[in-house]
Amino acid sequence: MSTTLLDTESSTLPRPASEESGREQLRMDRAAILESFRRVRLSVRNIDWTVLSWMLVMHGGAVAAPFFFTWSALATAIFLHWLTCSIGVCLGYHRTLSHGSLRLAAPVRFVVTLCGVLSGEGSPLSWAATHRVHHGRSDQEGDPHSPREGFLWSHILWLFVRRTNSDRQRLYDVFAPDLAKDPLLQFFERTYSLWLVGFAALLFLLGGWSTRPRMCGVIGITKRLTAPAICGGLVCWPMAKDGTTTIMLGRGSLVTAIAGGNWT
Repeated sequence: MSTTLLDTESSTLPRPASEESGREQLRMDRAAILESFRRVRLSVRNIDWTVLSWMLVMHGGAVAAPFFFTWSALATAIFLHWLTCSIGVCLGYHRTLSHGSLRLAAPVRFVVTLCGVLSGEGSPLSWAATHRVHHGRSDQEGDPHSPREGFLWSHILWLFVRRTNSDRQRLYDVFAPDLAKDPLLQFFERTYSLWLVGFAALLFLLGGWSTRPRMCGVIGITKRLTAPAICGGLVCWPMAKDGTTTIMLGRGSLVTAIAGGNWT
């Protein structure tokens, strides 16, 4: 019997039940994740009050910032915006973790990832896995940043859907299996909130009360500029009757502000 015949016969053999079961479970998990990012999931009974409270505090700090203005505070805000957004989010979360565009030496990877953590935009695993969902379902159901669901949803409302620990773990296992077992990322997953609280305390000790609006402003600016780059940072013109074919041009001001972050 020829090798070709053997290969043909082996390819037609039924797959083991365990393999089929695994594939079916993966399909079910993927469908559940995409469903969790649909706008219909947002309701009063399903709000993540921790995230909502965090955002209210950050915006409250931004409103209070002018009353504590100093030139040193402004310089600190600009520097920390560059450090957390450009280095932490764009280089660390986006290019290194989400897309795997480059590899960093262990000490550099730790520092860059820590800068992303201090941006307050979520843990490294959460950010990277969610961004991969966005690329896999761009402008379709399940895309957390889809402008088809409305500007407010793509901009911020998607953040407020409550997810359990098992929901988050399923997101990591399906969309970021290469990152889910990384010891460094697991470490930041466990200690994420501690870094934010510790950073706030450090700034307070160094600069007193005036550092509170500085941190709020930095985190607020970082979040507010990066998120709308997905929707507001792109000009989309439908070229077909069903609106499925589009031309997208980046808005220069946003591209500059987020260090090229809307070229996703």
